[in-house]
Order: sequence, then C-alpha cells, then structure tokens
Amino acid sequence: MKSDQRPRVPPDPPTGGFTAGRHETVRIHCRLACEDVARPAVLPFKVAEAADRSRELVERIGELSEAPEAVESRRGRWPLRPQDTVRRIGRLATDVLQRRPARGARDRWGDGMTHLPAPHPGLADGPVYLDYNATTPVDPRVAAAMLPHLTRFFGNPSSGHPYGARPRTALAQARAQVAALIGARPEGIVFTASGSEADLLALRGAVLASGNRRPHLVTQATEHPAVLASCRALERLHGARVTVLPVDGVGLVDPGALSDALGPDTVLVSVMAANNETGALQPIPELAARTHAHGALFHCDAAQAAGKIPLDVIGLGVDLLTVVGHKMYAPKGIAALWVRDGVRLEPVVYGGGQERGLRSGTENTALAVALGAAAQLAADELSDGAPSRIRALRDELHAHLADALPGRVHLNGPDLRRLPNTLNVGIDGTRGHEVLRAAPGIAAATGSACHSGTHTPSPVLTAMGQDPDRALGALRLTLGRWSTAQDVATAARVLVRAVPAVAGSRR
Repeated sequence: MKSDQRPRVPPDPPTGGFTAGRHETVRIHCRLACEDVARPAVLPFKVAEAADRSRELVERIGELSEAPEAVESRRGRWPLRPQDTVRRIGRLATDVLQRRPARGARDRWGDGMTHLPAPHPGLADGPVYLDYNATTPVDPRVAAAMLPHLTRFFGNPSSGHPYGARPRTALAQARAQVAALIGARPEGIVFTASGSEADLLALRGAVLASGNRRPHLVTQATEHPAVLASCRALERLHGARVTVLPVDGVGLVDPGALSDALGPDTVLVSVMAANNETGALQPIPELAARTHAHGALFHCDAAQAAGKIPLDVIGLGVDLLTVVGHKMYAPKGIAALWVRDGVRLEPVVYGGGQERGLRSGTENTALAVALGAAAQLAADELSDGAPSRIRALRDELHAHLADALPGRVHLNGPDLRRLPNTLNVGIDGTRGHEVLRAAPGIAAATGSACHSGTHTPSPVLTAMGQDPDRALGALRLTLGRWSTAQDVATAARVLVRAVPAVAGSRR
C-alpha cells in the first residue's frame, strides 16, 4: 500500500446479527474473544475455524490496544483519533466474527450451509430422532455460551459492583439476540421460565390489566394446552368469557369466524403461529388485523415457529409473542414473551421489579444467555437456507412412505401451509402407537394420549374433524438441525417394515 493511501474504513456493523446498541454489542464480543478465547464454540462456526477467528481478532485488537499517543502516531495506517479507538475495535470485531467462511469451508459442511453443526453427542448411539417438535437437543455451542455464567460470572445482574457487570452485560446481549430473531426491539423481551409461563403472562396479564368486569377472550380449538387451560382458569377465577373458534379440515382458523366472534368486551385474541402436531401455519397477519380493528390485543404463541421460519413481529402485527428455548436448541426452563411498547400487563410474579416489573425474581443469566445464543444460531441458519434443507428431507421421508405403502399414507394438516420440519401422517389399518412400538429404531410421537392403557385420539386431529380411527393412526415425524438424508432413509425403512406386523395383528 502506498504511503498516501489509507485503508477504507469498514461500514457500520450490519444490524442483522448484532442489533441493539451496535457498538456496545460488538464491544461485548471483543471482550468475549479476548477473555474467553479458549471457548471458541460460542461462535457460530466450526470449532477449528472459530479458534482461528478468535486468535485473529485478539491479534488485531492488540494492535489497537497501545497507548493513545502510539495510535495517534500511526495515523497513516489507522486514521483514527484516540477517542475513536474503541469504535474501530467494534468494527474489527464485526468484520472478523461475522465474516462468512470461505467457499471451501462451505463445501466441507455440504448442502451449501455455513452453520451445520458437528454430530450431536446425545444422538450418537440412539434411535433416529424424529421428535424435534417435542424438544430439541441442546446445541453444544449454546451450552458453551452459558457455561461461564454457571462458573465464573456468578454475580447478580442488579448489583452495582463489578461482579454484577458481566452478567448485566450478558443479559442485555441475550435480550438483543432474542429480539433480533423476531424483528423486535430488545426492551420488549421479558424472560420467563417456560413457554407456558409466557402464555400465562400474556393472557392473565392482559385480562387483569384491562379493568374490564366481564372480559372476553378468543382462542382456537387446536391451541396449545397452556393457552386453553389459562383461558379456562380466567373464566373460572376472573369471570372471563371465552370463545374457542373451530378449525377447518387442515387445522386453519377462518378469519371471518374471528370477526364474527369479536365484540366490544373482547380484550385479547390468542392464536398460535404453528401447530405442534401438524405444523399448520395460521394466517396471523390477517387475524391480528381483524383483532386490532375491534380494539383488542393479539397474542401469538410462536413456540414451534421461532427458529424454523422467519418471524417479524411488525409484519405479523402482533402485540405479544411467545418464544420457547427448548424448541430451538436451548435448555428447558427458559422462554421469553415479547411485549409491544405501550401494552399494559399485570405482572405474573411480584417482587423486586426485574423484567420490567412483569416477572420479578433474580434473572437466570446462564439460561438467558443460552436462549440468546440459540436465537443467534437460528437467525444464522434461517439466512443460510436451513428451512429448505429440512423441507427437502421431510418431503423425502413422506415420498419414501407413500411409495412403499401406496394409497395408505394420508397427510394430516396442510400440504403447503405448514412448518418445513413437520410431517403428520396416518397409515390405513394401523394405530400410531403400535407402529412406533414395532419400530424401536426411531423416536417419534403420535399426538394421542394414553390413559390407563387406553389410547384416545389427538384433540388436534379431532378438532379437525377426523374420525377416531384415522386420528389414532397418526404419526408425528418432526425433523431438525441434526437430521440427515441417512436418518430419513433409515426411518422410512424401519416404519415400512413395522406396518405389516401391526396391520396383521389387527385383522
């Protein structure tokens, strides 16, 4: 480089990955890289590459960690005033940590994906896992991100002394990462201990804060029990009226039926983004628009949708949205409710005023960090086209079953308007639980319930109008981050082999 040429100053850090408080956020990542370079797995890259990037970052930041006068004397290389040094460090962090792997690195992963993880240790010796909608394995990168907050950084985030600083900063970062996944602002994120608690905060909080003596709630028949049970509790304990909308044959709500149900006393409508059994995607923007036209709030349980499909709270038009950690490769025991600015809620836990006063109690920094890391990884996968990869595997599994059992395999739920990872099928002449019992090589679910040895049909499929025989024949096969083409081939082979034995035993 000629002496009169100066390097181009990188643009401001992109907002897609590290959002709120851009420069503060990248400074956090600088410190993480400098202090915890031995923990490269916290970065969204293959471990060896993450270590290289961490070392590169530390070396480059080292050049800027000299005395201000030294930096000033090297203006030919670094055109900065001393007070600009920190800003440049932030830009370096973004450049090093967010740079995509080279083409060769992409090829090593296969499928054109940059963020496919190494094989999961929890899945190494077990059956093919096809129950990702029930829970997901904790991503080792998520575990690595939370580990320091179980060991080194133990302080209370509310403490004013140095031991509280790192947890407080990590909590803010996690809030920003979760917000980024759903297109929200960090201050709207309220951490909770579960999706059920987040749903309760939304429903109970809105009803009690409304001041309405006879509040009206609207939900739909295939909603998660956390919402349906909360509605019934509000009906029983607080005099609320509850309308449960029907669904059609594929599990979708008719927006016209919602309009007919809304009235002057309607306080809240709660409809999930995606069904946990069929993957059916509800028309949330239209439902929310009709709700707002009547002056009510709209809550969306996005436990199954977050991380699987792109979500944007502004585009959806919702006022409250639930995100759940263990559905997106974080540990159980952590979730979040996004609350639109200006929405009033009665707290779900009273006390010291944490989480905007809506959920008091000392924050679990480690679990919040885990949810933030999981959200960041999910955002990276969404931008890399992970839904297309999973959808292709799902459709391949469906095709294998349909080809091997011609005319006997029936899809439950929408063909197109569903989650990319979810396949719910019934096989004529069988019971889902019997098929799975005869197929120990896979781990999947049925949706039916067993009470004292008697199986009852899935309430979701029953609400869709299916007769008991077909509903009892359902299999819920859900794929995820570690699903492979080999898994699909193995699962199809095991299921097809199990069907004749099950069907024969029923004759």
